[in-house]
Amino acid sequence: MLHSTNGKKDNFVSIGLLLNNETTIEIIKQLHNLLNNKYNYFEIILLNYEIDTKDYSKLLKELSNIRIIELSSYVDIEVAHSTLIENCIGDYCAIIDLSHDSLDDLEKMLEYAEDYDVVVGKREKKVQSFLESISSKIFYKTISLFTGIKIDSMYSDFFVINRKVINFITKNEDRVKFLKLLKFNNGFSKYEYSYMPLGKKSNKRTFLENVNFTIDVLVNYSHRLIRMATILSLSTAMINLFYIVYIFGIYLFKDNVAQGWTSSNIYNSTIYFVLFLVLAVIGEYVRMIMQNQKNTPFYEITDEKSSVALFSDKKNIDKE
Repeated sequence: MLHSTNGKKDNFVSIGLLLNNETTIEIIKQLHNLLNNKYNYFEIILLNYEIDTKDYSKLLKELSNIRIIELSSYVDIEVAHSTLIENCIGDYCAIIDLSHDSLDDLEKMLEYAEDYDVVVGKREKKVQSFLESISSKIFYKTISLFTGIKIDSMYSDFFVINRKVINFITKNEDRVKFLKLLKFNNGFSKYEYSYMPLGKKSNKRTFLENVNFTIDVLVNYSHRLIRMATILSLSTAMINLFYIVYIFGIYLFKDNVAQGWTSSNIYNSTIYFVLFLVLAVIGEYVRMIMQNQKNTPFYEITDEKSSVALFSDKKNIDKE
C-alpha cells in the first residue's frame, strides 16, 4: 500500500463501466469524487455501443481522468468487459455496473485487491426472475459438467483484478472469452466479497444470446464435448460390429432365413461400422488440432519464493 504526503494512495486504479440508459451523469460524478479523494492516479473508462454520448462527453470538460470508448456495433457483455480490461492502464482494474453495484462496495473491494489477485463480488441474493434463476443454474451446471471447473452461480460481473491478471487476460487470444473461467482457473489468489446488489443488472443477455454463448463457451473451453461425440461414434461402430457377428451367427445356425436378409444387413452394418469408426478418428484429430491451436502451456507458475544465493564462491565443478 503506497501513500503520498497528501494522504492519498499512489495505486493507479482503472474503473470500467458500460454506458446505457440507466447510467446517470450524477452517479459517474459520485464515482469520480470517491476516486479523487482516495487516489492520486485513477481513470474512469466509459464504454459505449448503444446510446448517444453527447451528454456524457461534457464530462470530459468538467472532470479529469475520464475516457470514453465508442464501439462501432453491439458486442457481447464478455467482449465489452474484455475491451475495458485491455484498454485500461492502471495497476488495478475494476468492472462495475452502477445500477447493480454500490460505490461503498467498490471502495472495500479495492482495499482487498491490494492483497489478492482477484476480488470477485459474490451476491447474497440475485435480483432476477424465477426463469432467469433456473436458466442461470442450468448454465453454470453445464459449464461445470463439461469443463470440470466449478463456478459459483452467485458470482457477479463486479470484480477487481490486478496487473498480473490484466496481463494474462490481455494475452489471451480466444475469440470467445468467459472471464470467470480465465480469472479462476489459472492459480490466481482470490477473495470472495459478499454483498447485496442494488437492483437488477442493466446489461443482460436475451434467452437466445445465453444459449449461443453457452454453446460458444463449451466448444471453446472444453474438449469433453468432442470427446463425448468421439466415444459415441466409437460405441456405435462397435455395436454395428457386434451386429455383424450376430448376423453371421443367424446365417450359420438358423434355418429358414429370409432371402436377402443376411446380405442386406451385412452391407448396412458394415457401412455404419466404417462410417462411425471414421467419425471417431476424425473427432480425435479435431480435438488435438483444437488443443494445439490454443497453444496453452501444460502448467503455469503463478508465484515463486526462494532463498537461493545469486553469487557464491563455490562452483558446481569438481577439481581433479
